Amino acid sequence: MEVSREFLSTFNRSVETQLYNELRRDYAFPRAVCRSLSELLTSYLDLYSAQRKEGQIIFHAVSRSVPPGIPVEEMHLIPVRLTLYDPEDCASKTQQEILDRRIVRIANEAFHQGALLTQADIAILLGESTRTIRRHITELESNGEVIPTRGKWKDIGSGVSHKKKRTLKNPPTPQTSPN
Repeated sequence: MEVSREFLSTFNRSVETQLYNELRRDYAFPRAVCRSLSELLTSYLDLYSAQRKEGQIIFHAVSRSVPPGIPVEEMHLIPVRLTLYDPEDCASKTQQEILDRRIVRIANEAFHQGALLTQADIAILLGESTRTIRRHITELESNGEVIPTRGKWKDIGSGVSHKKKRTLKNPPTPQTSPN
């Protein structure tokens, strides 16, 4: 299967890949041993699926502590529980409302669990294009919503970050020195 370049980093972030890379890097095991162990450990992770509620998935997102510029295969991933469907979604009157509600919900759920989603992550999870997700996030933020995405919080890309927005809204007071 050919994966579009904009989604490549999301598809390369699996728990199995993370385990394999850590075993190779931290323990210098041979590749065959790393592959076997990561497959075995991944199979045990299925036991955790019972902890999810209806409409939830486990997604491995990049930890908030990972700075920009780190290669995807070296990023620390955190398994986060995301609610793709919530019964309250039925109260939404339009598809746009449902999508907006889901974007806000999953971005904040990931953030509160110590991770940040990218716009590409959100697009894949919600079955939309990155362009659609970007447009919805821009509109939500223009209405005062804060959508914690990796690009915004780590100053990645060309958008105005949360830090810059905060500075623009609340300029710092000049310090006067006691001369």
